[in-house]
Amino acid sequence: MLVTEEVWHAHLDWQTTTGGLSLPNHNPQGYVMYGIDISVHPNFRGQGIARLLYEKRLQYCRDRKVQYGTVCRLPGFIHSKLDDPLQYALAVVGNIVTDPTLTPLIKLGGVFQGIIPEYMDDQESGNAGAILEWQV
Repeated sequence: MLVTEEVWHAHLDWQTTTGGLSLPNHNPQGYVMYGIDISVHPNFRGQGIARLLYEKRLQYCRDRKVQYGTVCRLPGFIHSKLDDPLQYALAVVGNIVTDPTLTPLIKLGGVFQGIIPEYMDDQESGNAGAILEWQV
């Protein structure tokens, strides 16, 4: 969905930013594509499909001269012995630990910008989300 730069830089929780699953807060005049979700059926994972979908998103942004950012889950946090999601995300960014969501997004060129505490109800992630931006 598209959002204004002001909305993107406010880094609010998922519900406030999107408005809910029907994405009523989409703004066609927005300058930032806010990546909501990508999912690949388990039978087809490991074949580069998610990478292709992200590459198409980034190409779309380049073609339309809009920025791209997302806030991702940190599903590996719950199994780590680290104290908080920020410490965990920094360990992932520093290649100390691997996260099934954040690690691939960093490999795709996402630049870690910080954490949004209480981003969504997600115990695995400590309810936090990792902010990522791409230079397109």
